[in-house]
Amino acid sequence: MPKFIKKQKKLIKKIIILLVLFIAAFSVPSILKNKLAEKPNYKIILGDSGFSSSMLTIPLGSTVTFEIEGKQMHWPASNDHPTHENYPEKGGCLGSKLDACRGLQKGEKYSFVFDKKGAFGMHDHLLASSTMVIRVKSEYKKSIDTVDLDQSIRDQEIIKKTAENDPRKAWGDLKKKYIINGKETENPHQLAHFIGHKAFEKYKFSGLDICDDTFAFGCYHGVTEKMLQSIGLSGIKTIEGYCEKRIPKNESQNVPGCTHGIGHGLASWHNFEIDKPLADCDLLKSIYRVGCYDGVFMEFVMSVPKYKFSQNNPWNFCIQLPARHHLKCGRFTSNVLVWQLRGALPKMAGICKNAPLADLKSTCIIELSHRFYYVSSGDEEKIRELCSVFNKKDSEICVIYAINRSGTKI
Repeated sequence: MPKFIKKQKKLIKKIIILLVLFIAAFSVPSILKNKLAEKPNYKIILGDSGFSSSMLTIPLGSTVTFEIEGKQMHWPASNDHPTHENYPEKGGCLGSKLDACRGLQKGEKYSFVFDKKGAFGMHDHLLASSTMVIRVKSEYKKSIDTVDLDQSIRDQEIIKKTAENDPRKAWGDLKKKYIINGKETENPHQLAHFIGHKAFEKYKFSGLDICDDTFAFGCYHGVTEKMLQSIGLSGIKTIEGYCEKRIPKNESQNVPGCTHGIGHGLASWHNFEIDKPLADCDLLKSIYRVGCYDGVFMEFVMSVPKYKFSQNNPWNFCIQLPARHHLKCGRFTSNVLVWQLRGALPKMAGICKNAPLADLKSTCIIELSHRFYYVSSGDEEKIRELCSVFNKKDSEICVIYAINRSGTKI
């Protein structure tokens, strides 16, 4: 082989090596940069005993996947319970985008990309005592610095630790923190659930003794939830008997307030399938069923996801129920409409007028009259003007209930 050919081959090899080194010099930093830019994925197990982690710190833009385990269904969502408005991005089916929007069964997953900085509380919508905090920072740190947590979250963690050993004290501490001058400043409903859980674990049915109707019956709800988890529906009659026992006979009118919490617990226990918790309320004595029904409907008002309730056909939800529930369902539907329509009272008035049944229509008008009272600040002339959207008969009903709410005699 001629010498000049050998030289050419050596030259070509050198050129190829130089090209490879040149490409590598520019591509490796790019690959490393992209690798470093990748956000890690995190996995949280959500099961019958709660979240697998109580606190998690992640870099901005990370994905967290919630994997469901256990026999029960679970529904990861942003705080607060039951409105889910804590995460600062609208969407989902209730208050924010951070919401699975339904109960998930074992093996199902829900993933969410956290692209907002801050400390975000989460809970299981079907077991609101199960909570955790996800801290999103611009720079990743392996362990969470509890000193950096929002004061509110730190305080709640202290109350939860207290509840582990002394639920009664924790309930008192919770009310001291969130009730000022006799008024609730916030509604830490899911924390009230947690205390109710711990009360049942420690005191069994006597855990009801520490509860009252504060924070939307959250403590009663928690006791009932834990009871249903532990022993099933057979415990309902035991709670009924305990409610009768703990309330003096001369105050027997307050027993439905105690059994009311059962309705709240049954609603979430059955994953908001309305007919099932209402049927379970019928296990109670007839005089206590109304309180239980109220609890079921109240929980639905606070927690019903949009996919279960259509603004186009809002009354379909009620007419599927037995007639004895129509009045309460009409009241429930009216409250959900006010919330979903964001105060669009004229549109709601049109829905009331078109209600397919007399009971639904009358209840809707009465509930709307209460809204008219608030927006008019109790001014009778303004109330009459607002109620004039109805025919003469219904308009008078609207006026009577609105003005009587203010205590004014007609």
